[in-house]
Amino acid sequence: SDSVSGLEVDLIYHCMHDYDAIIRRVAFKNVSRGHGSGTDLKILDRVFSTTLDFEATTENYHMVQLSGSWARERMTVETKLSHGMQSFGSIRGVSSHHHNPFAAITVGPPNESNGEVKGFSFVYSGNFLVEAELNEMGRLRFNMGIHPMGFGWNLAPGDTFETPEVVMVRSKSGMGGMSRTLHRLTLDKICPASWSDHVPTQPPILLNSWEARYFNVNHDNIVDMAYQAQTIGADLLVLDDGWFGLRNDDESSLGDWYPNLTKFPHGISGLAQAVNGAGVKFGIWV
Repeated sequence: SDSVSGLEVDLIYHCMHDYDAIIRRVAFKNVSRGHGSGTDLKILDRVFSTTLDFEATTENYHMVQLSGSWARERMTVETKLSHGMQSFGSIRGVSSHHHNPFAAITVGPPNESNGEVKGFSFVYSGNFLVEAELNEMGRLRFNMGIHPMGFGWNLAPGDTFETPEVVMVRSKSGMGGMSRTLHRLTLDKICPASWSDHVPTQPPILLNSWEARYFNVNHDNIVDMAYQAQTIGADLLVLDDGWFGLRNDDESSLGDWYPNLTKFPHGISGLAQAVNGAGVKFGIWV
């Protein structure tokens, strides 16, 4: 607690012994007495879910991130850390395929089956920031959390703000050991049980309208596609691009999320009912 700022901070660790993982989050509480003065309101403008310090080593630290773009998602990017701050993140409103909210720190160049690795997965899909700062003595500080750009949170007296969680794992058997630990924990504890590998229910087989119809979608041809989907054993029909605004090509209407009633005179709800009537579930692309 800090008597000057009137803030109390709890560092919360949840040890997942069966997974060799630690879950970390931070809770900020305004413990001001609340007599109505303007100073009783506290404003948070920078909060991280985890900070971890690494001692200097005889080898170089490396950071691995997953970055990319459309059709090239989650490409492995390796950076040899040098003195100063290295960072990446997203201010797009979502974590996105631009940068994934994940990082790994390795001692020496990353190796799939050997070497010391610490992995960090931010359980949050909004704006985020990862920072790795190597000081002049070779010590490394790693931060991960909500991106401070555009972030601001008012804490009235007695209010608490809790950050999202970071999953932290350590591997002595390289990147492969780290990723297997994260995969197992994610399947068991984060993914809905109906979609994990540990139950007989499998994710639905889906048919997507894009390659079949591109922007030329309408009520009749999507319902026809639903009957074809049912015939070939698909469980779900996804209506892709072209259903909203005046979206007849890729130069118009992106973001106008209301149905084109010329193409879909019964609206999306009427289309969904017709698709369900064909015996398949209905999904939509946004």
